Amino acid sequence: MKRLKCCVALFLSLVFGFSGVLQPFALYAETLDLAQEQPKVSQPANESTSSNVSADASGDQMESDSAAQDSSAPDSSEASDAESASADAATDEVSDEASDDDIEAPLAENSWRYVDGSLRSDLPDDYGANADFDGRAMHSMPKGATAQGIDVSEHNGTVDWQSVKDAGIDFAILRVCFAGDTNGGRLDYFFRRNVSECERLGIPYGVYLYSYARNEDDAQAEARLMLGALKGHSPTLPVYYDLEEQKTNADGSPKWTPFNDPSKLASIAKTFCGQIAAAGYKPGIYANVNWFKNYLTDPCFLSSGWSIWTAQYWYGGRYDECLGLTPEAPAKYDCWQYSARGSVPGVSGDVDVSYWFGAGLGDHWQETDEGKYYVSSNGQPYKGWKLISGLWYWFDPAKGGAMATGPAEVEGTWYVFSSSGSLSNGWVRKDGEWYYGASGGKMVRGWVKGSAWYYTDPESGRMLTGAVEIDGKSYWLDPANGGACARSAWVEMPEGFLSYAANDGVLCMAVKDGVLYKDATFTDVLSGWVDCGDDRLYADSQGHVLTGWQRIAGNWYLFDSNGIMHRGWCWNGYAYYYLDKSNGNMRTGWVSDLGSWYWLDPDNGGAMAIGWIKVGQNWYYLNPNNGGRMVTGPLMIDGYIRTFNSDGSCIC
Repeated sequence: MKRLKCCVALFLSLVFGFSGVLQPFALYAETLDLAQEQPKVSQPANESTSSNVSADASGDQMESDSAAQDSSAPDSSEASDAESASADAATDEVSDEASDDDIEAPLAENSWRYVDGSLRSDLPDDYGANADFDGRAMHSMPKGATAQGIDVSEHNGTVDWQSVKDAGIDFAILRVCFAGDTNGGRLDYFFRRNVSECERLGIPYGVYLYSYARNEDDAQAEARLMLGALKGHSPTLPVYYDLEEQKTNADGSPKWTPFNDPSKLASIAKTFCGQIAAAGYKPGIYANVNWFKNYLTDPCFLSSGWSIWTAQYWYGGRYDECLGLTPEAPAKYDCWQYSARGSVPGVSGDVDVSYWFGAGLGDHWQETDEGKYYVSSNGQPYKGWKLISGLWYWFDPAKGGAMATGPAEVEGTWYVFSSSGSLSNGWVRKDGEWYYGASGGKMVRGWVKGSAWYYTDPESGRMLTGAVEIDGKSYWLDPANGGACARSAWVEMPEGFLSYAANDGVLCMAVKDGVLYKDATFTDVLSGWVDCGDDRLYADSQGHVLTGWQRIAGNWYLFDSNGIMHRGWCWNGYAYYYLDKSNGNMRTGWVSDLGSWYWLDPDNGGAMAIGWIKVGQNWYYLNPNNGGRMVTGPLMIDGYIRTFNSDGSCIC
């Protein structure tokens, strides 16, 4: 019995010992079985930046692409995730037509933007080459565009999507993969991160695949890779098929995409887009203007309902000359990639930028010949009041929801809206007329008083200019000064005479041929003291208005160049003088102003004194470092502490 137990123990020890050796062989066999079930996915060694040139048939055009800029190496975990995802995505059987000889590595883009995977440094780009930040991205959109966005790939590295969203980017188009399992394709290293960030932040996105398809089987493989990667994701924008690869063999024949055969291109596109549509996604085509003009000429590209994303950067002119231009081809498009050198916060280096002209990005602006609208994702315009980004807008129901600008009556109340449609608290110009919106945007009719005064028509609310009659009084709303009311100034009237506008704006006198009259009837000549509002003038017996220093009835007065009597302090370039704030006559002796005492020396023509003075039997000190104010209390003067009484007289 003991011998039997020993034999059993020895047998079990041998089994456990050999299992460690046999297990790797079992796993290897299992791996071989899986390899027969799943296609190989090879990783290209070099896939770099973005850009290449292919002249169109007439040699006049070089434009843009959807793949991104400088290559950024992912870490090992991102690379392994991408390779794993590529294998997961490609679960169908590999085409019998693809042999090992057909699969060559590495793949590298060669197109109108790329040369062996590198972006051309000489790629013409009117929008990006000569523009500052505002011009290179995030500038005002062309007519018909509803959103602006970027497209990115692993070439852009790690994108700060929060910064991208905060910058105002409305959408993104993400590269999912390139090629398929028949010719060495794989997922973009950064697709998983990019798509998760867009979904986390609520950024609408579309996707694209850079094609190397040579035939329908390759196109099916590319569709399989794309659809596998999209499992669990619901892009808002279309799934685009990027057709631009143009590498040739030594004999000039296409290496990959048969770009010289429109019928094959159409068949390849139909295969890919058909599978995308069958899976419930909106298919689309990306290409530049040259391709749409010369290669993608089959009617299917514009008649199949596919979304069109076209690229054109170059018009042969400077940036400011091409602002108003749009892509030359095709005739209809949903998206226009207008530059490869966009600058957007959150993306390191240049990035492709595009305008979106289609619908379906959630609430968005839409402009037509009838006006500007704010529409929902289903294309229906909002009507009535709408709060957008903290600002109020009125979308007129009587006009189909067209956005109001300028003055507009809303439910019996008049408001003023800016040119961009938001309620205005200030001046707004509409059809050559100015209107003013007070707090809450309500339109002001009548006086608008601030640092300058303006007057708006009591009926229409438009700002008035020129001579106006208000409540029986005349005013001059100076057209040369933006309509501001003339105040405390002589006004040259259109009839050729001068009229004086008082500080309240009322025109109260007229001067013709140097003579002062009571009014514009020029019948009553004025002389002596003349009051106009709070202003005073003095005319001699012949009606001539006096200016400068004048001695009248034994007192000195100062009149400015308009003849207006001066009050308070004045500086003549050498000394200060004080004119009584009530009657305007020049003061001498002690004068109190705003709680301080000053000495206006009668022996020096009334000029303000500074330093030591003797008045009567007492000495006083008028501090030159304090505006000539009389000193009280102690003060260090010339190295000695002096003390002064409350009346300013020096104690010692």
